[in-house]
Amino acid sequence: MRLFQMNLDHDVLKQVAMGLILLVVIVPILFVWYGCRIEVPEGHFVPLMRKTGEDITNQMIVADTPDFKGPQSEPLKEGRHFKNPYSWWWPKPLQATIIPNGMVGVKVRKYGNPLPTGQVVARKDDEKGILKDPIMPGRYYINTWAYAVEEHPMVKIEPGFMGIVTLMVGKTPANPNVFVVQEGERGTQSSLLPPGTHPSYSNPHVHMVTPIDVRSQKFEMAGQNGVTFPSEDGFDIEVEGIIEWAPDIKKLPQLFVKYVDEKDLKVSGGIDNIQRKLILTHARSFTRTIGGQHKAVDYIPGSTRIRVQTEVERRLREACADEGLLVKSFVIRSAKPPAQIKQQYERREMAHRQTDRFDKEIEREIGSVVLEDAKPKLDAEGKPIREGGRIAQTIQERMKDREKKLGRSARISPSISAPPSSTAK
Repeated sequence: MRLFQMNLDHDVLKQVAMGLILLVVIVPILFVWYGCRIEVPEGHFVPLMRKTGEDITNQMIVADTPDFKGPQSEPLKEGRHFKNPYSWWWPKPLQATIIPNGMVGVKVRKYGNPLPTGQVVARKDDEKGILKDPIMPGRYYINTWAYAVEEHPMVKIEPGFMGIVTLMVGKTPANPNVFVVQEGERGTQSSLLPPGTHPSYSNPHVHMVTPIDVRSQKFEMAGQNGVTFPSEDGFDIEVEGIIEWAPDIKKLPQLFVKYVDEKDLKVSGGIDNIQRKLILTHARSFTRTIGGQHKAVDYIPGSTRIRVQTEVERRLREACADEGLLVKSFVIRSAKPPAQIKQQYERREMAHRQTDRFDKEIEREIGSVVLEDAKPKLDAEGKPIREGGRIAQTIQERMKDREKKLGRSARISPSISAPPSSTAK
């Protein structure tokens, strides 16, 4: 009986030992697998928070190194990781930051020392705030506990445009009373961005880029943009024209600052202000000054209009060149004097044309005057000698017929006004 009891105790001890061995081996494995394992799927990350370690300061939102407890700066990227839950805490996997094509990301650091007064972007690694350099399109495992990310459109300059760069941060201009500052100073820069994409200029907190159309433009001086001025004799002349112009690339930044505002950019891309405030003002002034030197009737034929057009174009080109505009042409489409002046001129011209027509008809009938040394040739009686007229030809033919009938030859005078030199008996 005692032997049986001893064998039974031995079996129980053996089973207990086996259970303890399994418990010591399997439980840690299960703990590590289910309690310490962190599975991070593709396109995700897991931020970490340490429960043990040194305390972080008030300025340290995230810990610089794993020696400090609190949120850590480096997250776990996609893959399988193991962390002790006693020392670490982690949330569910978070979606990675994806910057799509045509966009850039601007990082904002949530931890670090406050920025000095007047400073907009963080220039040092230990300063919190907006970072200067944007991030390009792609996937980024950015710890959202440490950084915020803003998405902004990538700066793109279309063909036919140039980009005006305004630096939002930088040194205070040495001369604050200029339109265009020196390179690196805060304000409008002298350098331009050519057509294309410019991701490094896409941080709106650092650069403001304004595309300006540099192609040739046509401005019509018509309607409310036309010009009316008094002529030399006091009559109103209405002038309409077309001006072709283009901005001077070398002076484009200065032109932009002087004449373009935010409202005009939204409405016309900056073109309307330049045309109304600069081109139209000069064109009206020169047209009134030069056009007022002629009488109203002079504008009915085209010669006066051409002279006024040529002089206005010359002065307009010189005045606009100083402001940064290239005037390519100025054409006066119409110059209208008062209707009464025009009607009177038309009646006078019609009378002149009728007179010319009557003179030509008379010349066809009686012949044209024979010239000698640029003077009319006279007959014996001092009257102009004519030839080629229908009447003269008829008289000559009749005189020839008469002489044939009389059997004599008579000398025929070329003048129709003088009688024949011989008479028939």
